[in-house]
Amino acid sequence: MFICSVIILLLVGIFGYLLADYLNRYIHKLESLAEERVRNKLLERKSEILRLEDIGIETDCQKNAKWLLTQIANILGVMDIGLFRLDDKLCDILRVSYDELDKIPRRIWKKAGLDKSVQVHAYEIMDLLNKTVEQHFSIKILQEVSCDETNTEEEIIEALFKLELNDFLRLLSPTLKRAP
Repeated sequence: MFICSVIILLLVGIFGYLLADYLNRYIHKLESLAEERVRNKLLERKSEILRLEDIGIETDCQKNAKWLLTQIANILGVMDIGLFRLDDKLCDILRVSYDELDKIPRRIWKKAGLDKSVQVHAYEIMDLLNKTVEQHFSIKILQEVSCDETNTEEEIIEALFKLELNDFLRLLSPTLKRAP
């Protein structure tokens, strides 16, 4: 009797997982197409020489800035930091609008809780920052972008990613633990 109960419970669990996966297949497709669109937007640009000296940070922090930018490029699936421009805003790079993904029906966007755009890789970049920013600098960074501990993670992401890339790197590179 116990074995039958375990088998039934296991089958119900597997069925529930498969059903959820089936129902969310378009949301996964939306996410992967949005990630691909972000990567393609960057790759469509002509690679240029990104001069970290132009940011106006100390020489020892330039290594941290380059390392941070390389990590962000890896998260986005591009390996060339020359695809970034100093006046870029991460929110513009990471955001994909409904119009850019015409393969996904509007009902799927609504099902995913989205309206006009989706922002991809934001949490991965925030995880990177949480792991690499020295703890005692976190409050200073939040103050610089007019946030505090009471703001939601989405509000903090939005505030940080609204900065131009040069301001983003200037703010964060001195606060990083030493880049490997």
